[in-house]
Amino acid sequence: MDGVSRRFPRKSFVAVGALPADRIGLSARRSSQLTLIGAWARVAGSRLAARATPDGVRGGVLELRLTEDDETWTRTLLDCVPTLAAAIATAHPRLGIRTVRLVAPDGSGAGPELPLATAGEATLDRDLASSRSRRKQEAEVQPPCLERIMSAYLERSDSSSGKG
Repeated sequence: MDGVSRRFPRKSFVAVGALPADRIGLSARRSSQLTLIGAWARVAGSRLAARATPDGVRGGVLELRLTEDDETWTRTLLDCVPTLAAAIATAHPRLGIRTVRLVAPDGSGAGPELPLATAGEATLDRDLASSRSRRKQEAEVQPPCLERIMSAYLERSDSSSGKG
């Protein structure tokens, strides 16, 4: 019974998500993939990350697969993706991201390669993303693509409410 009630020191346990991907014994490819997925989720936010998921970086091209075929969201993502990809490229230079491309949900049609946003735009958006937790600053300055995302969402919800 003594072995069952024995407690381990808290310092010996570390949550797997708290470790860098390369420290948990993964291959370099899988480690890069997990780094990319985590970086995309942080930079894009939950709503945009739900609309496009990273397939990987192939030949310096970050490929983002759309989760559904929606023209409004595709146009919105085309506006935002270069800035978001530039933020990932700046934060994780080992990924080697030089351009970005949107891929159709079924993987058939890949869109054109888009150049990353300039360093000034990426820095501005990264600074704005870090201030999301402070509601007051978020209300004062919003990323330029946020207004377009909001209007796309509202247009979609207006058109879907008229169908039923």
